[in-house]
Amino acid sequence: MVERRLWTRFLYLALSVSASALVVGLVADGFWGGTAGQTNWVDQSFGFVMYLAGALTMLLAVLLVASLLIAGAYRLLWNRGPASTCKGDQ
Repeated sequence: MVERRLWTRFLYLALSVSASALVVGLVADGFWGGTAGQTNWVDQSFGFVMYLAGALTMLLAVLLVASLLIAGAYRLLWNRGPASTCKGDQ
């Protein structure tokens, strides 16, 4: 059984929250935002949430992929066993 570390769970949770905030910001800004160059409170507040969540989503996704690659490489090196390539060592 594979145990997930606390920081990996935090990355998954933070990534899901920021992606959800990005979607909410996109939907709210798209439906209730100002038109024809006008801005209103929806544009200002949900636009800020949308761009901040987008930046956080990209940053957290990069961190999550990097952590998964590092953990996978470490697991491969750890489970490799003895590094014997000679046929006579059996």
